[in-house]
Amino acid sequence: MTRAAAERIMQALPVVLIEDLRKTYARRDDVRRYLDSRMFVEDQVPA
Repeated sequence: MTRAAAERIMQALPVVLIEDLRKTYARRDDVRRYLDSRMFVEDQVPA
């Protein structure tokens, strides 16, 4: 996965902010749910 793709996914998810840290985090379940919702078989790919 490219950095650009990872950044786009992070923008689509609720983020977790931990005080005194600059980095943002996403919950693994949220990432999995998002990726599952965007997964298609060949005959289902949106045009």
